[in-house]
Amino acid sequence: SGGTLTGSSGAIDVNGDLTFSSGTLTAPSGSFTVSGNWNHTSGTFTPGTNTVTFDGSSGQALTGETFYNLTINNSAASPDDTTDVDSSAAVTVTNTLTVTDGQFQPTTASDFAGVTISTNGILKPDASATITVSGNWSNSGTFTANTGTVTFDGTSQSVLGATTFYNFSKTEGVDNATDETLTFTAG
Repeated sequence: SGGTLTGSSGAIDVNGDLTFSSGTLTAPSGSFTVSGNWNHTSGTFTPGTNTVTFDGSSGQALTGETFYNLTINNSAASPDDTTDVDSSAAVTVTNTLTVTDGQFQPTTASDFAGVTISTNGILKPDASATITVSGNWSNSGTFTANTGTVTFDGTSQSVLGATTFYNFSKTEGVDNATDETLTFTAG
């Protein structure tokens, strides 16, 4: 609460809840892991170009935030809607969202540049949520559409792996005379 914490080149490993309500938190260029809840009510979080990893073993809550890379690596034995990483407000990932292990449940209006769902990962947006993807989508795990919409709004995007969408939308990222490409690849 208050002040400035700059992670520089080291690592930050939060073995519990991270709560900040004022001041500035700048992510380190090294690893940044959180095993509890992420509660940001005020102040500034500067993500830099690193990865924040949620690595708990039970349910984790996340307030809306902007990350550069976000990795979900929650080792809960039986991930479900109560033992997942669950956001209460929109999450923005400006580079890559990676769901390695466990379940991630973003709320509507969440926006991801790229999405990778690994073998043990589950991406399950809230019911009727609309999420946006501006980069590539790669799924070798589980995507649960949950009556929501995934909108692809980038240029030259790819959808890799078997994925069933409830509502699927492709919009033009820039309104100009150039065609945009969306490529589907089985895998």
